[in-house]
Amino acid sequence: MPYVPKTDWRYDETVAENDLNRIEGGIQESLQKVDAITPAQIGAETPAGAQAKVDAHKNTTTGAHAASAISIEDTASQFTASNVEEALAELFTSVDNGKAQIKTAIIAKGGTVAGTAPHSFQELTNGIAGIATGKRFASGSAVAGSSTGNPVTVTGLAFSPKIIILVNPDSDLLKWIIRNEYDASSAIWQTRIQQTTTSGQTTGSQGVTVAPTAGGFTGLTWFGINATTRWYAVE
Repeated sequence: MPYVPKTDWRYDETVAENDLNRIEGGIQESLQKVDAITPAQIGAETPAGAQAKVDAHKNTTTGAHAASAISIEDTASQFTASNVEEALAELFTSVDNGKAQIKTAIIAKGGTVAGTAPHSFQELTNGIAGIATGKRFASGSAVAGSSTGNPVTVTGLAFSPKIIILVNPDSDLLKWIIRNEYDASSAIWQTRIQQTTTSGQTTGSQGVTVAPTAGGFTGLTWFGINATTRWYAVE
């Protein structure tokens, strides 16, 4: 039968065995009622229901949370950003700026970088690998002009020459060898001229002018109009 509490106890009243049995029975009845309560009765989630919701969230994580709504802790203070969206933007900018600096350094060393910005790491790697090491050189032939000194002009070199040699191969008896060298100690260009026979004997000299440019040079050969001039340029 349902528990019926006694609420009219008096100070001098004696507690009998029937009273204790009734009290114990009430406690037992209360415990049984608590044990019989279901999650649905109190609106609680069941373990199975909670797991089902977790599984459903796991399977639909794409777009579940915006990157701008996810904060970052950044204990090492690497970012000024406070969320994932801003941190990704910072990373992209940093990498892009770094690539641009590497490209500038490659070009300054005479190399090239294929493609367009933003460059891939492979394009930058190829650019570094293509940088020439050691002294660069070039050679070719040019026809002397008709103006005073019979000048020859060479352009399109990938470097600024520091040694230039002009040879006249059309003469059977002699060759002019004009060598223009940069003296780093005095920071001036020094021109040395030799007139040699076919056996290599020096027979004389003549004043000439050779002017290096950013990608070539202009030189007065005095070889004669339309004389073929063989030239050699060294970085």
